[in-house]
Amino acid sequence: MIPAMSSKNTIRYGLSRSDYEELFLRTTPIVGGAGAKVSRHRRAREDAKIAASYPKSSGAVISELRARGYDGSNSTLRAAINAGIVSDDRDEDTAQRRWSAEQIDAIANWCEQEGRWTPGATARMFHGIDGAQEIRAQRAALSEHPEAQGDPANLVMELVPGAVSLGVPTLVRYRPLSAAEQRQRLERIGAAVGAPVVFSKGKR
Repeated sequence: MIPAMSSKNTIRYGLSRSDYEELFLRTTPIVGGAGAKVSRHRRAREDAKIAASYPKSSGAVISELRARGYDGSNSTLRAAINAGIVSDDRDEDTAQRRWSAEQIDAIANWCEQEGRWTPGATARMFHGIDGAQEIRAQRAALSEHPEAQGDPANLVMELVPGAVSLGVPTLVRYRPLSAAEQRQRLERIGAAVGAPVVFSKGKR
């Protein structure tokens, strides 16, 4: 199963705010039926917790931007201020910059226009991959395959071509390394470090 991307015929190499919150800040899925009331209540508490985390410090903004696929750095924040994308708002008591969710989104949109991506998002752009779909596919594979031991290094990424010019992304799916692939991987690691790496069929 390949998890759906963020929205139909839209390729986002970086994460939108909604995808970022769903993938990194929330733990309660949207459900229907008997569990709908509990789900709504828990998500409302998550909404309040997320809202209370803003405005953020510069360090927290940098972490959020990087998680979303943008080049989060002090130089990026300074450049966004100098370009007039956001104002230089500071805390009255500490004189430290504080950033609202709206300001962070404005910086993210500006990073897209300026091509300020993380290496991972740059790779997604090269292959036409939607960022949220890739993350969901990887997490689904780790959940479905305990033999991967929760380590993405024990997964193989497979790409299903789309039509990027039409806004149809390349879809990503993951599967565990086969025993032969794991053995080859360890042999290459051993060659790189100059010492053999023992392969165990019971471990990945």
